[in-house]
Formats: sequence, structure tokens, C-alpha cells
Amino acid sequence: MKKRIAFLILFQLLSCKGQDKDNCSKENAYNKVTQIQEVAEALQLHKNSNQKIVFEIDESVYNNKKYYIIKEEQEGEFHNSVWNIFYVDKKDCSLYYYDTVSGNLLTLEKWRLLGKKIMTKIKLWKKQSLLIFLTKGQ
Repeated sequence: MKKRIAFLILFQLLSCKGQDKDNCSKENAYNKVTQIQEVAEALQLHKNSNQKIVFEIDESVYNNKKYYIIKEEQEGEFHNSVWNIFYVDKKDCSLYYYDTVSGNLLTLEKWRLLGKKIMTKIKLWKKQSLLIFLTKGQ
């Protein structure tokens, strides 16, 4: 009986040792997000505005990993508008952007690259629309 109890205690200790510890605090996660260049610029731009930038912080599991979910929002008179959603890994404070279209987490580099591609398409669309407008007016 003593051997069985000792074995169960040893088994429990060994199984707990393999669990991941959360080394990233909520404050560290928040600081990482607010130090992203795009977020910092938005905070600076809107700091004296009636529509402040606010953050909603939550916790969740995504693909069996624990994350802080930090939503960057613009505070409106009647509701808040979500601008960006960031996931911060609770284990090591790795930072990701949540792409709401694909449902995937992107590195900041991929997020910025995606943003440039979208802006290029918008500029092209504006040029094409202007050309159509100008040619129809003649």
C-alpha cells in the first residue's frame, strides 16, 4: 500500500513538472502591445481627442496555448470600435496579430506586409475609379 501511494505521489509530481508556467504578466502583455509602433502612434494621435484609444484585455486558449487577448478600440459616444486584436502568449510574451478574416494569428511582420498589400490594392482601386469617372465625363 505504501509503495502504491508513493508511486501515485511521484507520478503526480512528475506530471505537474511538465506543465508550462505563465511567465508573462498581464502588465507585460499590455506594455508589449502599446509599444507596437502603429499602436503607439494611434495613442499619441488620439490622446487629446474625444474618442480615446482604450484596451480590453481578456484571457483565452487558442490551439492549446494560453494567451492574453488585447483589443485596441476607439472609444465612441455610443459604442467602441475594435481596431486591432493582439494575442500575447502567456508563456513567453510572444506577440501576434489576430487576422479576423482568416482566423489565424500572424506575426507582426506578416501583419505589416498584409497591410501594405491592402493599401496598394486600395490605391490601385482609387486610380481605376478616378479614370472611369474621368472617361465617363467626356
